[in-house]
Amino acid sequence: MATTLVAVGRPLTMWRRSRPAAIALAVVAVLAAIVQVVVGEPRWQVVPVYLAAALAAGAGLSAAAQRDTGLGGIGAAIVGLALVLLGGGLSWALPLPSLPAPQGLHAVGTTTAVVTATDRVERFGDDRGQQRRLVMQVHYPAAADEDAEDAESAERSPLVTGDGDFTRVIAAELGLPRFALGHLRQVQTHAVNGAAPTSNGRVGPDEQALLPVVVLSHGWTGFRSAQLDLVESLASHGNVVVTIDHTYGSMATVFPDGEVVPHDPAALPDDVPADIRDAASERLVAMFADDIATTLDHLEQVGVEPLTDRLDLERIAVLGHSTGGGAAILHCARDSRCHAVIGFDPWVEPVPDAVIGEGLEVPLLSLVSEEWAENDNATRLRRLHAASTAGQGRVTIAGTQHEDVTILRYLSPLTPRLGLTGQLAPDRVHEIVDTWTRRFLVHHRDDDGPDPMRAPPQLDEAVLEPSGD
Repeated sequence: MATTLVAVGRPLTMWRRSRPAAIALAVVAVLAAIVQVVVGEPRWQVVPVYLAAALAAGAGLSAAAQRDTGLGGIGAAIVGLALVLLGGGLSWALPLPSLPAPQGLHAVGTTTAVVTATDRVERFGDDRGQQRRLVMQVHYPAAADEDAEDAESAERSPLVTGDGDFTRVIAAELGLPRFALGHLRQVQTHAVNGAAPTSNGRVGPDEQALLPVVVLSHGWTGFRSAQLDLVESLASHGNVVVTIDHTYGSMATVFPDGEVVPHDPAALPDDVPADIRDAASERLVAMFADDIATTLDHLEQVGVEPLTDRLDLERIAVLGHSTGGGAAILHCARDSRCHAVIGFDPWVEPVPDAVIGEGLEVPLLSLVSEEWAENDNATRLRRLHAASTAGQGRVTIAGTQHEDVTILRYLSPLTPRLGLTGQLAPDRVHEIVDTWTRRFLVHHRDDDGPDPMRAPPQLDEAVLEPSGD
């Protein structure tokens, strides 16, 4: 980009009448563009820079032919500089996101599978009346040799899958041009597809080393990679993390065969009377909770490769964001397989009154954004915490909004300015969410380490609400 900037700006410098300079700079600009396309991967954000390089090439050809075509004039220079600045601005606003590298002792493997609910009927979309299908992606601690030289050539899992349909669906939902998020297909995660799992774990009855299981449920119009930074971190610290795409509740569910299913707005309709929306929200949270149970049934009865007989299904924690958080709480209120629950801004307004009033009998942690700290949902969440009988805590994260726990905060530096995320730096949000989540699981699920409710992590932005308030 810098070479193109110099090349197109030449008519505004002391070299404006130098033919050799015009030719040399044109050659360098074109070569730089070719290298970027061949060595890197072309992105639509850089197209204006390519056009500027073409202008510089035209000026060089004109100089070589000793012809005045106007491409070496001040007007062309101004246009070229504007194109370079436009390309630079677009690349800054919509960069290739870089998620924090997981800091655990293990490498991370991943695999994807389809879960069919043989006892449930789909209520939404084109599959209405058929058996409900889900996609689960599993991240797990991989064997140590995945850290060695072979890791460089291992197949890393992409951030998003599908032949562009996923990013086109999301762009359309956000009101953006269909191509606007296409660059996300170039982002590789830290997980290796099909890596051999670690041999470590708790020794089970048959002498197999078992790995604890975390199930993570996304919010309404979220998707299974929405909290990928947390997922990879938990896996690197020894957890098997199962993320679910709640079909027709996910913004776009991508099946392993490439089929992409968009969300169905009818599942949570807008512009309807409050009582109709409330009933729909209750059905939606219940559907997500049923999906969690279906996924656990699948893990018990079918398993998932390459983790056959390696899952410690007696140490299950259920996590969820927003709608998924409400579903996690509802699931843990009625399924004894749950041993701990964490909600990220859990939406509990649709959770039945009986659950709120009776509370949970398993440890409960709620990580709440500043945006949701004092709304009607927060009042209901406090009632749930007050009624719960196991270890519980409610932590508010200052400077955050509802979507800050998702990877949205990594997609563009403009998200805080557009009001999509809070002002707290993305890496700091990750540190807070990751630290609280892991310490809570280690103590309340694994019976190890200090109780974070009594010895909270020293993170100034995360405020633990006093018990009983």
